[in-house]
Amino acid sequence: MAAEGAEKARMEHVSLLNIEKDRYTESKDADRNLRTQEANRVRQKLQKEMDDLKHENEVLREENNQLRIRESDLKTENGYLLDSVNKRSHLEECVVNIGLSNNYFKNVAEIFKKEIVD
Repeated sequence: MAAEGAEKARMEHVSLLNIEKDRYTESKDADRNLRTQEANRVRQKLQKEMDDLKHENEVLREENNQLRIRESDLKTENGYLLDSVNKRSHLEECVVNIGLSNNYFKNVAEIFKKEIVD
């Protein structure tokens, strides 16, 4: 009888240990599941942020390319404008020189007129 009681007590003890082990395992599994869910949530959030940053980077690259093209166009236009200003300045200088020449010849003609009339 004592052996049966001891065996029964040992079986109850093993049963309680198994119950505690199962509770620990369930708790550990639940904790692992929570950590896995949180890790997945963080991973998805980071992936979305990375995708957003990649898209923003592409947009900024395109804007940068457009600005470089615009800068090149403006430099070319600026060169044309400078050439135009230089040509206009040269033409104005020629006009002034022609005007001075005309005045010189008018003055010489006046002098000759005076000399002939007098």
